[in-house]
Amino acid sequence: MTEEEYKQYYADQLILQYKTQQKARATVSALVSQSPAVNGVNGKVQYSVVGTPTIENGIVSNLNENNYLILTSEINTADVQTLEVQVKFTTGSSFNHTYEGVIGTAYGTFGFYITQEGVLRGVYLDSVGTHDNPISSGIQPDTTYWAKMVVSEGLAILSISFDGTSWYDTTFTAADQQPVDVSSYFMASTYPFTGSIDLNETYIKINNKSWFGYTLIPVDLPNTIINGYDLDTAEGSVLDIIGKYVGLNRTVKALIGNTNTNVLNDDQYRLLLRLKLIKNTNFSSTSQLKTALYAWFPTSIRLFDNRDMTYEYHFSSLFNGLIDVLIAEEIVPVPMALGYTCAIVPNLLELYGYSDYGGLNNNPNGYSSYQTGFKGRWLSYGDKFSGEE
Repeated sequence: MTEEEYKQYYADQLILQYKTQQKARATVSALVSQSPAVNGVNGKVQYSVVGTPTIENGIVSNLNENNYLILTSEINTADVQTLEVQVKFTTGSSFNHTYEGVIGTAYGTFGFYITQEGVLRGVYLDSVGTHDNPISSGIQPDTTYWAKMVVSEGLAILSISFDGTSWYDTTFTAADQQPVDVSSYFMASTYPFTGSIDLNETYIKINNKSWFGYTLIPVDLPNTIINGYDLDTAEGSVLDIIGKYVGLNRTVKALIGNTNTNVLNDDQYRLLLRLKLIKNTNFSSTSQLKTALYAWFPTSIRLFDNRDMTYEYHFSSLFNGLIDVLIAEEIVPVPMALGYTCAIVPNLLELYGYSDYGGLNNNPNGYSSYQTGFKGRWLSYGDKFSGEE
């Protein structure tokens, strides 16, 4: 699989955590901790090792008739519309055999090989028979090359690259009926390859489905994707995906402040998504709501229970322009049948507060608490207010 395919794979897995599957993140973490090579068919690298070829960091060498790789399961499909094969290889110090098979099948269904004269050739099979065509001459010892074969829609394009970026193509005809049996895959068996093959950039695809692929993805890639779906760091379209599963669209039902837009920017969207998540939990007690609000909005939201079936919400200036949106989208968390009022308090942290037995610090302003002990000083007669001034 390519790096882009890995990104999509992990992204698909990560999205589970927004479908109320509580163990989704653990599942993804387990996947990340396993071998990073995840094949498109069954989640495993689809090859078996015969003998003792050397495989280090995804590069296989010491290949001969006793040491080679084969597919774990044969590819046998009667309806091949498109065949795509790529291999990255480094030649050995010399070409001592009539030819060396780099990658291919025992029956000539497809493959690449190098002649003793240093010619890279490509083989493919269609309904007419086996085609054996030159790709490039002048192949040198101890040199790295990329070879690619795409057989589709009556054409066979055989390519070589010297840097993995720029490709030099040679086009041949292929019968309308594409290769019908791709089986007995091998990597350097009957005609051993004396060089090495980089599995990181080697793959086989049939009808755009990966049958073989091994990629050592960047170490940080899975964690980067995980962090990308973190509400604290997500941006743009990724944040929109989170919003889809939280239940809040970026385009809201009210204008934002004095603007003419009803589209939230990332910071506004992230702020309201946090509040919507608390709303989604359906907390039924004031204590639960205060605890959740303080955990995510310790300096920007205060909740007061008026003891008359109404709540009073105080929001800091962080919510400027968003009160109408909170009400229109019904984001404000309140238990059923309770009313509420909302107000922006520019200096929210200067309000009087307190601490209760539950340990919830509803007072960020330095007043005494059960945990911290006495702060400040006792009032004295010198503090009295005479009312004469």
